[in-house]
Amino acid sequence: MTGFTSSIEATILLGITGAMVGCAHTGMAPGPVGAGSATTGMVVPEKYGLVEQHFVDVGAMQQQQKIIVRKVYSLASVDAIENSPHLKGISRLTDYKGAYEADYPDVSSDGNSLVFQLRGEDGNINLWTMSAKSGLKTVRKTNDAFLNFHPTFASDGARIIFCSNRAKSSNIWALGTGGGIRRVTDSQDPDMWAHEDPVGQATVAFTRFQIGDSSGKIWVYNRNSYLATQLREGRQPRISPDGKMIAFAAFDPQN
Repeated sequence: MTGFTSSIEATILLGITGAMVGCAHTGMAPGPVGAGSATTGMVVPEKYGLVEQHFVDVGAMQQQQKIIVRKVYSLASVDAIENSPHLKGISRLTDYKGAYEADYPDVSSDGNSLVFQLRGEDGNINLWTMSAKSGLKTVRKTNDAFLNFHPTFASDGARIIFCSNRAKSSNIWALGTGGGIRRVTDSQDPDMWAHEDPVGQATVAFTRFQIGDSSGKIWVYNRNSYLATQLREGRQPRISPDGKMIAFAAFDPQN
């Protein structure tokens, strides 16, 4: 069959905190199809332990077949075997209907709760929590028409640090687990991927994308002094448990 297009997504494993928690999306190579749509089953390659799922839409456009592979996100928990690259077991935690993406999970410091973002069919992204072990006790934490994303638990478990465009530009916000939202950063430049210092809880590390700079810079904000300091180029910072180091992702110019 000729005359069709296919969108193919790469697979990513995210969120390792205690028990590995990840989400993945992937694409499918085109092949003979009929009209309609289908969803593949879950696949767990032994070497990587990734959860793969495809949703395939097939339709006609100007008498040509068109195949679109939409990424579908689900959350899954994985128990790791000590000193082994192989996986002991994997269980699906989310199976939402009428929603496209359950993404960016983070586990609380006591290992009991999981916070994640969920994009609905309306395009809005809201935050939810659930039991990290069973996937039950699901609670919706935000319910609005904004984009609320990249959530992480504060070390005391009493707050959720997240990004939102509720003030037009994407900034960092703090949500009390019992309710109440407070703004942390106030910038016209987009702020993303925030993580709070597990020790003093006064410092928040995050990535800021300034106008004309697509690479992103690591910033730290001190809530006591109200000062924000740029550190270096990078993304997705995580402060170490002792509060002394920051792990982050950055492009290697030699690769």
